[in-house]
Amino acid sequence: MRTESFAGDGRSGSGPALDKQAVLLLAVQGLIAIATALSGTFLPIYLWKASQSLALIGWFHSTLYTVSGLTFWIAGKWVKEHNKMNSLRLGIVLSGVFYFVILLLGTRAVTYAIPLGVLGGLGQGFFWLAYNVVYFEITEPANRDRFNGWTGLIASGAGIVVPWISGFIITASTGNQGYSIIYTASAIIFGIATILSFWLKKREAAGRYEWLYGFRQLKTPGDPWRRVALAIVAQGIRDGVFMFLVGLLVFMATRNEQKLGSFSLITSLLALISFWLIGR
Repeated sequence: MRTESFAGDGRSGSGPALDKQAVLLLAVQGLIAIATALSGTFLPIYLWKASQSLALIGWFHSTLYTVSGLTFWIAGKWVKEHNKMNSLRLGIVLSGVFYFVILLLGTRAVTYAIPLGVLGGLGQGFFWLAYNVVYFEITEPANRDRFNGWTGLIASGAGIVVPWISGFIITASTGNQGYSIIYTASAIIFGIATILSFWLKKREAAGRYEWLYGFRQLKTPGDPWRRVALAIVAQGIRDGVFMFLVGLLVFMATRNEQKLGSFSLITSLLALISFWLIGR
């Protein structure tokens, strides 16, 4: 992937190659994308089949994203001033535990939808907070576009192939056996990602964490973060509502997990193409 960056008055047409640490972080992120696509796509379906309640699924996702946001803010001090790599590993471990607990609970998971939302939110918060900081430190302006390009490629690739495989496994199995298989596989993949993360070097902490810094930026007239925040809110609506609701509606209309997997394949393929075009 070609990248363009500005350095002083000169212009570089192609950034430097990614180093081993950046490639390793991509591998960890790729495993997370695979594990999430394997089971995350069908988690709302699993809860719906056990509860027949859209309200319960809504409460689950509301809890997940609320806890994830609070984790970003509260754990920011740990990541800023202490060991950000431990935050990243803890997020991976908690995400693996999340799917393992669902596996153990089976259909009783609907009874614990709110606690499961808390557990999933903690996993997402700890991982993505640390990941966003570490990736920025590992890369540099000249090759950050290259890293982001590979990130999008891996995520879209996982979205194309993995949900279709999950849908096939679920429809080919009897009862909830297919769900047990994909939840087990996700927990194992998260475990592999945790082991792999220990080869990521510990990065030095610097500076002090300012609890209200972000709020002050949003209160400052003309600050570019005010515009960025509106874009992030729009993305949050998309991730927090449409990512689970559209897939659930597809299943409710078709009553077939395989067709939901095919739907995910098509949308992820188009996402891959649009990602490449916009990147260009």
